[in-house]
Amino acid sequence: MLISRKRDLDVEIQPGLHEWIPDNPYRFTEDADYEQPNVEFVKYHGERHEDSTYHYESLQEVFDRAYKALLPYVNHKKIIVVCHAVLMRAFAYELDIPHCGIIEFEFDENRTLADNGRN
Repeated sequence: MLISRKRDLDVEIQPGLHEWIPDNPYRFTEDADYEQPNVEFVKYHGERHEDSTYHYESLQEVFDRAYKALLPYVNHKKIIVVCHAVLMRAFAYELDIPHCGIIEFEFDENRTLADNGRN
């Protein structure tokens, strides 16, 4: 919000750009409970493996909901999305995204999760 004010930029909130859901259907009550699903998420490269203990949101599911939220902006020259790392990984895969890190990527209506550079 501070940057938008200084730059006179419009701000829109898109619910589909929320952070990763490590616990579906929201059983956890403590922040510490989220650590283990993240370990599995990284171990299985964002996929829910048959051996997964937790029902976390897969990277494909993150991509799908974020793609729908970004699609109305496809004809904009440039947009800025402020979000957390897992959502960023869905579009440009980097395992270690620094705090306040910036990732740039081209978005069009044909983009898929496979375009994120994940190996």
